Amino acid sequence: MSSFSYGINSAIPTMRQLFSSPKGNPHLKASRAQKLEIGHSRQLFKTCFWIPACTIIMCVTSSDSPPHSAKLANTVQLPYGLKFRTQSDWVSKRESLDSIATFHTLPAYFTHDLALSATFKNLETELSLSNILDQNYQSEYGFPAPGRDFGIKIKYYLR
Repeated sequence: MSSFSYGINSAIPTMRQLFSSPKGNPHLKASRAQKLEIGHSRQLFKTCFWIPACTIIMCVTSSDSPPHSAKLANTVQLPYGLKFRTQSDWVSKRESLDSIATFHTLPAYFTHDLALSATFKNLETELSLSNILDQNYQSEYGFPAPGRDFGIKIKYYLR
């Protein structure tokens, strides 16, 4: 099974982006973006499914978002309610303001994540490893993003 979707998003600037004392800009306009998403699902074995997906985002106008980004995700549904997911994100170079209103060009970056989840009745658990290659990057000038990180998630569904 395959899927294709196209969307146009709009987001107004946050209160921090508009009015924070060191670098707020009350003249920011809403950002607009176009999003293209392609997905596919395929049965690999009797009890194993492969679900790749690709998302490409092209910002038309933006306050401080990158003009282009892409996300490639793969999920493999394994037996016994297990799922293995990989995700790779690419973000293009972009402009970011510092605290004295000077623009800086931030370089493009790639990040890669892994996750393994298990579902049993109403309980879902997930172990994840983010930024597995320990990429050094900033999504906003002066604020480094986290390095390699891990997470544990537990969800219980009331049904």
